[in-house]
Amino acid sequence: MKVKVTDLYGRNLVWATHVFLMMVDGCSREEAEQDANSYKPGLGAFDLEELIEKYKIGILPPGGHRGEQWKAFFYMPTQHDLSLNDGMENAQFGGTPLTAVMRCILTHYVGEELDAPGELLRESHE
Repeated sequence: MKVKVTDLYGRNLVWATHVFLMMVDGCSREEAEQDANSYKPGLGAFDLEELIEKYKIGILPPGGHRGEQWKAFFYMPTQHDLSLNDGMENAQFGGTPLTAVMRCILTHYVGEELDAPGELLRESHE
């Protein structure tokens, strides 16, 4: 079932991020999904600082035009420092920095929509 990354939260955001990270580590999609379904990782399985460092993501706290949402976006290395990447279209918002960062990573590498099991999506709304 297709779902927008901006609509992911809680268990379905954790599931999608876990699957993506396992695939980055060389697992097939089937292996990654099977592991995510059996292991059922929680948000505690992800380290915010590690994701920020590994993927070169910047975060901005809530305020201004963002309201109560955190904003996550990609940085791009330059010769002298890090600068805002032209990939600002991949910037994502979330109620917590971790949610925003996870959505940002998924949008950048997977796209604005991804396939998730229907039962997972129903489970997250119950």
